[in-house]
Amino acid sequence: MTTAAAPPAVPVTVRPAPAALQVWRSPLVPVALAATAGIILDRYLDIPIAISLIGALAALACFVLHGAGPRRMLGLVYLWTGCAALGAAYHNVHRSRAAPDDIVHFASEDGRPARVRGVIDSQPTVTPGTTDDPLRSFQRKASTRFLLQVTATQDLNEAKTLPPATRSRRSADCRCPNRPAIPASLRI
Repeated sequence: MTTAAAPPAVPVTVRPAPAALQVWRSPLVPVALAATAGIILDRYLDIPIAISLIGALAALACFVLHGAGPRRMLGLVYLWTGCAALGAAYHNVHRSRAAPDDIVHFASEDGRPARVRGVIDSQPTVTPGTTDDPLRSFQRKASTRFLLQVTATQDLNEAKTLPPATRSRRSADCRCPNRPAIPASLRI
């Protein structure tokens, strides 16, 4: 009995997928896109949190029922729908969570001019502006950012006293006293 030598193995070169396509091989990309879609839906449609949570529970229950059956793609669609509903619920909770003494309760959607008075509560952070940056469409102005503990607001000759904290932006060349009065637009 004679044995023949095996033919030499030809190395198979596997070309890597292009960089743009490697993102879609990640298992959490569809989940992240679904959650982002839920956040966008809640932003523009203002979905109540009860409806978001009920929709998430219903979609996840349907995923459990259809995830291992013959229609696995339908199960994935239910999973992505549940992720979108959870994203909407997360956005709703995050957007509506404000302390009872927060200045957002005095703001309106149309934005009305107001003057706020308070005490600077943090170290100012100076952000330099940009000059001739080819990657920017618009040049950024220099600014200073600090946390202002608001003690009073003034709206159309009516003063209110309140103790919340709010963020304020001022230009970098301002010299602010410890208790500034800042013109602002209170807008949600």
